[in-house]
Amino acid sequence: MTPDGKQNHTMTTTVYVDKAGIALQGHDPVAYFTLGAPTKGDPELSRQWNGATWLFSSAAHRDLFDGDPEKYAPAFGGHCAVAQVAGTDLRGSAKRWRIEDGRLFVNKNLLASSLFGLFAGRIKTLADRAS
Repeated sequence: MTPDGKQNHTMTTTVYVDKAGIALQGHDPVAYFTLGAPTKGDPELSRQWNGATWLFSSAAHRDLFDGDPEKYAPAFGGHCAVAQVAGTDLRGSAKRWRIEDGRLFVNKNLLASSLFGLFAGRIKTLADRAS
């Protein structure tokens, strides 16, 4: 892991985590699909998966994730989806998100989120190759 909390990895293959090893800045990945909003998870409701700790806002969400983590985990391991088009790994923000074709994508900031629409086709192609 690098000093800024980013795991050493090949682009798009590992999960972006903070210094404590927590994915998605502590947000519940299932909540994006079920509640339609970024929702902070509870450290008491956590799971280890793909080299990261995932937090959930409810036991039901944790159980859904356990059943199919790849369905709920963000594409590109939580790295900014738009940056992936440029071949760069940047931390995606849990508050800049979009579900496209049943997949969760996060982006670094408002500009990247806005650009997502322009690059959605390319981004989805890259995401499919990475999975």
